[in-house]
Amino acid sequence: MDSIKFSQPNQNTCIETGLQVTTSQKDSSLNTQPELLSSKLEKNSVLSNSCEITVFRKIQVLELVCKKLQDKNISFTLGGSGLLYFLGLIDQFNDWDLSLYCNEQDAFKIFQELDKENSDTPKISIPEKDPLYTSQYFFKVQFQNVEFDIIGYFGIRTKTQSSFVVPFQISEYRGCIPLAAPEVWMNCYALMGRYFKYELLKKYIETEKKKRGEPTYSKCPRTN
Repeated sequence: MDSIKFSQPNQNTCIETGLQVTTSQKDSSLNTQPELLSSKLEKNSVLSNSCEITVFRKIQVLELVCKKLQDKNISFTLGGSGLLYFLGLIDQFNDWDLSLYCNEQDAFKIFQELDKENSDTPKISIPEKDPLYTSQYFFKVQFQNVEFDIIGYFGIRTKTQSSFVVPFQISEYRGCIPLAAPEVWMNCYALMGRYFKYELLKKYIETEKKKRGEPTYSKCPRTN
């Protein structure tokens, strides 16, 4: 695969979105190499809706990719439906959404190295750009029959045509898998107009806040 040149984004740019989210730096106290989560799951766990690939197998492959990213000191989080799955909000999903905070060339190198280390060659495709998103890059990977969406500096265009750049914020680790903050993806789903998933996360966050005795949301955050 030819190398792709890509300039580093300006991470000091502040974009007004009206959303109540904050950027956190990577916490060195978080354990990035714990016991593999898949070792605790049953091999006959529920089938996902993707051609007889079990959730157990999907998690195994995800862990392989996560450990490779961590070995290269690349900051990333798991969001999308995978996040909803680990929070216990859904039991079926199609692929893993990984938000990477590195340049495009380094992202491609990760999967080139996986190609060299494994018998299965990752299949990479670059879809046509969707005007809703302002991400620095986006490509799809099929690796060991598991699908990944790889998103560089995930960005979403707002109704006023400004750009909401999704902050790097880890809420917790599940095994070696860093989960994005539910509040961040709740706001993402609002901006994307995916209100069913927005409501799932809103209810989850409200439940967690009630457990901690904190105030809950009164309305949907502004999406313009």
